[in-house]
Amino acid sequence: MTKATSKQANLKVLIWAVLAVLAVPTFLPLLHSGLSNSDSIIFFAIARSLEDFSSLLGISYKLFLTQGRLTNLLTGWALYLPYYTHSHFVYLLLTILPIVLDYLLAIVLVRKYSHNEVVAQMAALVLLCCFTIHTGFSGTIGFPFWFAFSFLFLLISLLLLLRYKETQKYRSLLLSALFMFITTSFYEAYLAYYFVIYLILRSQYDNSLYREKTIRRKFFKELLPFVLCGALFVAVYFILFHSVSQYYSGTDWYFSPLKSLRSWANIVFYSIPGMSLCEYRIPLADLAEDPQFKYSFLYIFFHAGAMAWVKGLLAVLIFYVTVTMLDLKTKGRNLWIALLVAVMMAILPHLLLSCSTKYIIDIFDSYVTTYFSNFGMVFTIVVAFLLAWHYLSKWPVVQKVCSLLFACCLLILTIVVQFTNERVMQDVKRANLRYTQAEHFLKKQQIKPDGTMPVWTGRFQVTPTHTGKGICAVDNSTIDVYLGLFGNYEADYAHFYQLYHTSDDDVAIFACQQAAKSDDIFFVWFQCKGTDLREDFTKITSDSIIVGYYSAYKDFAFSILSEQDSGMVQVNGHALNAQANAHYGNIRFLDKPDLQTFTVTGERILPASITMSNILYPGLTPIGFNTLPEFYWEDGVRYFQHDIWKHQLYKAQLDSMALQQGKDPQVFSHDNAEWLLLFRERY
Repeated sequence: MTKATSKQANLKVLIWAVLAVLAVPTFLPLLHSGLSNSDSIIFFAIARSLEDFSSLLGISYKLFLTQGRLTNLLTGWALYLPYYTHSHFVYLLLTILPIVLDYLLAIVLVRKYSHNEVVAQMAALVLLCCFTIHTGFSGTIGFPFWFAFSFLFLLISLLLLLRYKETQKYRSLLLSALFMFITTSFYEAYLAYYFVIYLILRSQYDNSLYREKTIRRKFFKELLPFVLCGALFVAVYFILFHSVSQYYSGTDWYFSPLKSLRSWANIVFYSIPGMSLCEYRIPLADLAEDPQFKYSFLYIFFHAGAMAWVKGLLAVLIFYVTVTMLDLKTKGRNLWIALLVAVMMAILPHLLLSCSTKYIIDIFDSYVTTYFSNFGMVFTIVVAFLLAWHYLSKWPVVQKVCSLLFACCLLILTIVVQFTNERVMQDVKRANLRYTQAEHFLKKQQIKPDGTMPVWTGRFQVTPTHTGKGICAVDNSTIDVYLGLFGNYEADYAHFYQLYHTSDDDVAIFACQQAAKSDDIFFVWFQCKGTDLREDFTKITSDSIIVGYYSAYKDFAFSILSEQDSGMVQVNGHALNAQANAHYGNIRFLDKPDLQTFTVTGERILPASITMSNILYPGLTPIGFNTLPEFYWEDGVRYFQHDIWKHQLYKAQLDSMALQQGKDPQVFSHDNAEWLLLFRERY
């Protein structure tokens, strides 16, 4: 190996290392994954009610009876798997790991197809820059594990197909067909990829070679396993589909070329990398509280975080390094075939959806197939650049201008996509806080509705988050469904009032309020007689209220109104300040929890009037609760002991005082450090 070759090999290793670093900010927003549509919350609720793994497998049959889809009969259980373990770690693992594996296999696929490591590095770069997170009914986080995992089988099938092209071992071809059949068992839309397989097999033979009878026979023999697998799936699918009663519009065919084309074109458009900004521009503008947001790219560039800019600039640097090493030894025909394959991978996944009643009546922007399509879109971008690079090789100046334009587009695309991913996932995190913290609140206060007492939970349907509105899209998406509670729950307060306002039995109110631009959220739980209900919820009174507050801050201002000047209102037995019928004060919890609970007591207080703020009332000494956690206490004492040691004169004075009082100087210093820590926390 020459010195130049060795240097280039080391440079390639370095590029792979930098790409691995770029993958961290790319996939990091996925750590905020959670429920993002009404279907996923139903899957979550059902998974919590399953008794054992056999019941998880049996859920496939129930899904099949509901929708008549063979895919649900075979693999429908996988929809519930991320929620089945009741572990958030497992949920994130089953969300993120298949996506990462998809991207690794996609890079391997490009490397094997192109026989060029530099092209694979360029594809890896663009894949990372264009990784788009969609919420709602997408395949990214909308249905974790199921679609990302099944896409792995498709990539494995294509890799085996490329191995067959190299080795001509028929066993590899049969395995490829088998994995393709497994892939299709997860989702009918994968049937469209049989066209891609046809293109890859057909591309082995040019037209002159294909005219030979022996070659045509060989080609049909190669195609036969895939035809048989596809035909078998379709035949069994339709036989079983017509054998059950189903009411799912997604399996009804709607033969209208114009409407199908319109639906298809719309989903293809929103599968283009960067179009997530267009899809989420209004929610993002609402979060930014800046109407100029949705019209100006400059706004994004000024407000994108450092992570997006660093990622974008690194991407441009890697792109230029790979371009300098790019050595295309291929024919233009091969590039055109690769472009055709990439385009088919980008647009074909949506084909079957666009022929369905469900997706013509309700046209989606992004959907499950968008996840599959994004890979094809990236391959299309890379191959389009390689085509331009190939045909402009005779004009070096124009070739460099083309590279410069591509680098600028890559920088813009990276920043826009990363910015959108981060903001969208922050919204997902905030939307899920209502549910996760509500569960924590009920457990912490040991609130267990007996299943007979009516509970109003309607405030969980009111959310400032975009994702939260998607979760609340149907009637059965209230808090009781998420928590797996069984009982008499009502989301509509007007209906709740009409049913129980004449009852002498107890009813419960479980309400929440969430901040629009932060993670702060508070919960209220109280019970009263049905006769105490008021047509206007804000006028209901109670003598005891349990409150939960989730915030990153340990200090907050709290206020509540009473129906009249009704005397003292207390928080955990500590009196609040009062002015007329307003009661207020600052509250501090020393143990700094994410969720803190307390009880408010008084005479005829109005729960709906509760307000909390991180802006404290000036001049009021906070009401303190709890103690410092042990690890914080020990570390804090050590900190202040060290601080005393640094001030040698002060330390000498303390040692002198200790001797005068007959105490050990070290113990005396420790006690003073404790006092300093408590003083700091309380004041």
